[in-house]
Amino acid sequence: MLRTTSLPPLAAPRKPHPRLFSSLLIACCLAVLVLCAWYFAPKFGKKSVLDGNASIPTLQAGLPSPAGADGRIIWTGRVARGTLLRIRDGHPSTGKLYGALPGEPVELKILAAERSSRMLTVFTADERYATPENISTSAGPAVFIWDPRHIMDLTLWESPAQDTGWRSLVLRVNSPQLTAFIVEWKRKAK
Repeated sequence: MLRTTSLPPLAAPRKPHPRLFSSLLIACCLAVLVLCAWYFAPKFGKKSVLDGNASIPTLQAGLPSPAGADGRIIWTGRVARGTLLRIRDGHPSTGKLYGALPGEPVELKILAAERSSRMLTVFTADERYATPENISTSAGPAVFIWDPRHIMDLTLWESPAQDTGWRSLVLRVNSPQLTAFIVEWKRKAK
């Protein structure tokens, strides 16, 4: 004899709250917008205050003086990865430059930086900046921080040489979103 078992009747499926679907849809749209803003911000981000005709006070700290033994060149702008950026006689191939090389043999130290509307954030492998230090520069205030991950964001492609009057250098950009850098120079002993 066959035995049949009867199952309890199935409960009717519960319908989700009508606002749940629209709330999830809005949350997904917001997440997509945030991801797009994060992805495209380096390419289409805010323009630097230095890109326009804004007047920026020039401080003596970043400009080379003829009698000084050292100085800084500060560059701001936007370039793509792989760009060769030439600086010749105090003029960059693109962007804006503060300072120039002294026209004699120098030792160079190249530091990648990020430009915001208020200041430069300069990345260095020098451990003395493990505690960030604020410094006034010709391009405005800068904070120097220890972050060795950025050491290869720029590489020296062509050093200042006698045939260019010691006033030219070429840097290769290795970072996808470089907005600033500093070249610290020091005169070589004669």
